[in-house]
Amino acid sequence: MERCPCFNSHGHIDKANYKRLKAACREGSEDNYLYCPSVRDVQQDDLKHFQHHWVKGEPVVVRNALEVTPGLSWEPTVMWRVYRQINFTEHGIRPEVDVVDCLDISEGTIHPREFFTGYTEGRYDCKDWPQVLKLKDQLLSKSFKDNSPRHWEEFLCSLPLKQYTHPGYGPLNLAVKFPESCLEPDMGPNMYIAYGFAEEFGRGDSVTKLH
Repeated sequence: MERCPCFNSHGHIDKANYKRLKAACREGSEDNYLYCPSVRDVQQDDLKHFQHHWVKGEPVVVRNALEVTPGLSWEPTVMWRVYRQINFTEHGIRPEVDVVDCLDISEGTIHPREFFTGYTEGRYDCKDWPQVLKLKDQLLSKSFKDNSPRHWEEFLCSLPLKQYTHPGYGPLNLAVKFPESCLEPDMGPNMYIAYGFAEEFGRGDSVTKLH
């Protein structure tokens, strides 16, 4: 079998490879790294490198996906309008939304406008720690597609490895092959909206885990 490009000529992980992301610190193991190419890397490569990892059930993290899109704005003020439109259409007027405080995993409610303005104005708790909030509600695929078709199309445009990831036409996406009579799994996309800041001081994590 052809050797994965992540390994050097001696059969060891090439730790200097910029396409690798350290994800664990297990001593004596070379299985601490994930394949983490940029979107331009996967455009230039063929599928073989990705398939080296995919066949082993390893997650692949693709960086900088928006670099290959037409440039539609995903700024908080724009996404606030999208979120407001979707929730008005689906649920009527909602005065508050559910959020998770990622520093202590507590749950609460907040007005949607206050949540989104927190991106630009910042939010702090009673101890003056920057708040890291995660919106519990998701922008589900159906409502997202219907209420923000331009963002939906840009999202599809940004998908890397479309042979596998395109929810409608990916030739290697098994879910596309299901007969219409089957109950299909939710292929998304789902949007997870959360704060974050460059230095989290070892507290909190607003990133939605792989699942």
